[in-house]
Amino acid sequence: MAAFTAPFIAGCLALDNYAYDVHHFDPEDVFAAHHKRICIAATENKSLEYPGQADRSVLVLRTGAVSLIEQHFVAKSRYFKLGSGGRSELLSQCRSWLSRLKTYKSCLACLQRAPEHKFPCGHMLCEECCKALGRRFDTDPHLYVFDHCPICELPCKVALRVKPVTAGFRVLSIDGGGIRAVIPIQFLRALEQAIGLDMPVQEHFDLSYGTSSGSMVNLALYGLGMKVSEVSDLFKHLSARVFRGRSRIGVGVADIRYLDGALSDLFGNATVLDHPYMTSIGARTGFPIVDADTSETCLVTSYNGAARGRDPNGCDGSTTYRFLHSDTALDQIQTKDALRCASAAPMFFTMHGMRGQGTFFDGGVSDNNPCMLAMQELQRMAPEQRRPDQFVSVGTGVSRASRATGTAGKGSFLFGNNSLLQTFKHYWSENFDGDKKFASMRHMMAATAPDGTADMDGWLRRFNLALEDELPDLADVGAMDDFAKSAWALFASDPALHDLVRAILASSFYFELRCMPIYENGYYTCYGRILCRIPVTKPVFPELMQKLDAMGARFLTQKRTTREIKPTATSFDHTGNFNKPVSFRVRDLEDPLDVRLRFSGTRDYHISASPVSIETLIKQQNLEWASLSHTGLGYNRSTSKKRPAGPCHRATKRHCSSKG
Repeated sequence: MAAFTAPFIAGCLALDNYAYDVHHFDPEDVFAAHHKRICIAATENKSLEYPGQADRSVLVLRTGAVSLIEQHFVAKSRYFKLGSGGRSELLSQCRSWLSRLKTYKSCLACLQRAPEHKFPCGHMLCEECCKALGRRFDTDPHLYVFDHCPICELPCKVALRVKPVTAGFRVLSIDGGGIRAVIPIQFLRALEQAIGLDMPVQEHFDLSYGTSSGSMVNLALYGLGMKVSEVSDLFKHLSARVFRGRSRIGVGVADIRYLDGALSDLFGNATVLDHPYMTSIGARTGFPIVDADTSETCLVTSYNGAARGRDPNGCDGSTTYRFLHSDTALDQIQTKDALRCASAAPMFFTMHGMRGQGTFFDGGVSDNNPCMLAMQELQRMAPEQRRPDQFVSVGTGVSRASRATGTAGKGSFLFGNNSLLQTFKHYWSENFDGDKKFASMRHMMAATAPDGTADMDGWLRRFNLALEDELPDLADVGAMDDFAKSAWALFASDPALHDLVRAILASSFYFELRCMPIYENGYYTCYGRILCRIPVTKPVFPELMQKLDAMGARFLTQKRTTREIKPTATSFDHTGNFNKPVSFRVRDLEDPLDVRLRFSGTRDYHISASPVSIETLIKQQNLEWASLSHTGLGYNRSTSKKRPAGPCHRATKRHCSSKG
């Protein structure tokens, strides 16, 4: 306790207690006010053995442990250099002890947050600690590179991309539906072609959820880093081998052994946290499965269920699901097992068990359209954002004939029009009708949205293929080619898809303030800049600039100022990245900032996270700390009229608000 635990806990509290340049209060007062009660609740009386002497032990009382943590907290608060340097030094001092620990419940670098990112050695860190400890390049400011694990220092090659703090989320949701997953695959093919950039379509979405076969499409895109055309070929091949026709009673017959072997060949022993491509593009995925014993909906995620605003160890009272995640490196969830559970549709595949977790079957039984799950997760990842940039839900087909007769599906013993038990009719039509689920979510969101449905169609979208005839069976491999052709013909010419393309291009840009707003004559003058998610180091960046120039794209700030997007000397900063200066005035910091991209001959499209209040931007960028640290005053007082010149670096930020 004295050698490792107390000093490390105290060091973590000291390092996380202040922003990098905030005035330091007395450490004893800070500990008494903010940490003492938590430490008392977290500790207990414990008997510890002497190192190498099993017959000798010492009783450590709770009060003594807390007192020891407080002593180290006071000492380290005055000694450590705050920031990444101090954290690296703390990890170095405790490395011999930390290296042996591999817990997935708490980040070992800070003990403050749930860990999200896993290193090849098995240690996990939260995103904030990865940003503090990783190596970053000016030409790609949101990519963090590691040559070794920060905990144990074993060599590795890890690239982690993070979302800019002021950018929003772009969400993709894919329904389940057996072989009908060819529909969302064709949608993604059409979307990628319409965007027209040499960039995988999945990189235009930050969060993606899928159910059943939709989860397999997701993991092929994000987990294996496949192109959508490759996923199409893989899905057809797997479906042809896995589904072997139908039995005499009309039930689809599946080759379980081939599916198990195929999943093993594709994903090996990788866990749901072991997907380097997904980490390198900064995306997150998840999918539902159902606990066979409790009938609970459980989520398997690529981010360890880590998000702000809830208990990562289970339900927090406001969710309709619980998380499946490992406690240690010994009981990790392998991707092949999780996907096998997700594919265990009743009447096709048997349920599947995962060591230490339980037995599960297909999440389509509870959430065949995972849009509500994705939205709930998004609200916990970004509670300060009023809405996502884009929320795209893709279905796996709907039959107008089935809706007219009140049934869905055909030909199988349990799910056919002629043999479906009456007690299952309502459940099937409600749960497996993704359009109804989406409409229900839209209605609930409209009821709570401040502007109702006025702006909802601009970001909440549903794409599906409607057929006059009955839908093919979930295992009808012979219908896949015709199904795929119909889907491609619809989506490739769909005006709604091309409208989505322009919205996605607009969400490639985001806004951030360069300094605190300057108050004068009843207005706040704001200086900021429009930035691009795509760094100049990516070959696709010049393609994007050329495409937008050809489309006559212009920025609109507060619906008035129009600026050409055509690259000029003033459109880039010293690193070569896109950087468009913007200035405007507002009466109140709660007023919204509205930045849009206008294409020639079309409507305007919001850039990422717009509209957003100035107050929210200040909080996201921690700009108030710079103002408070330099002057000890708030930012509501009048300031000088001096306009900041050039990029506002740390010192410039303090200067801009020196009288604020």
